[in-house]
Amino acid sequence: MRQTTLKGHARYDGPARCCTPTREPKTLRHLLSLDRNAYGIALGLALLGWTLVGCNGQPPRQAKALSQDSAQPKTIVVNVEIVDDRFEITRGLMCREQMRDDWGMLFFMEQTRVQSFWMKNTLIPLDMVFIGEDWRVVGSYENATPETTSPRGISMPSRYVLELTAGSVKRLGIMPGMYTRFTPPTGRGESGQNTENPQCRRDQDCTNMWSPSSASCGTVQRCFEGRCIEPPAITGRTNGETAQLAFPGR
Repeated sequence: MRQTTLKGHARYDGPARCCTPTREPKTLRHLLSLDRNAYGIALGLALLGWTLVGCNGQPPRQAKALSQDSAQPKTIVVNVEIVDDRFEITRGLMCREQMRDDWGMLFFMEQTRVQSFWMKNTLIPLDMVFIGEDWRVVGSYENATPETTSPRGISMPSRYVLELTAGSVKRLGIMPGMYTRFTPPTGRGESGQNTENPQCRRDQDCTNMWSPSSASCGTVQRCFEGRCIEPPAITGRTNGETAQLAFPGR
């Protein structure tokens, strides 16, 4: 008898008899006929595999995680000239026409009390940072006007005073309550020591009899390691008497 095959069924042009329908190969149409939830699971797994492998057959690059160091603010370190006797403290930064932004002068005052500074014979505007015995910032005075004699200070007692170029307090983010870290001089530097035939033993030996009470300016040289030299806060050259003060970064 002639047999006509239809897609998915069988038809005979004669007496009916038992037969098995022709099966289709499994294709996407069979997937569509699955239970909707099962298909959702299958599709989700397929997409997950595609994402993990990537279009080029290679695992996709993972975003580089920020390291702990890069996520934390960096400490800001300022090199400082130390002044700790009466002549040096009175003279301070007088007569200097410039100072590097990454340097300052740190005053070791005789006792903890309310400190007061003036700007006589001081040619550059300054920020003043007042620091307690525990090295915690207690306050600041910003942008002191050059060559003026009015007192500058804060109402809180302090033991140390740091003078910086004007604008440094804002630039470094210095605030009351901030703790600083003081690193004393190492005794090593770029200038070398002159102990056999010292030119000087103190700053006053480098001033040619000039006094901070003079009406005009004199030399700016200071005594470091037995030499009268241009101050490091101007040249940027460290020496064995250079100290450091560190502030936590913002």
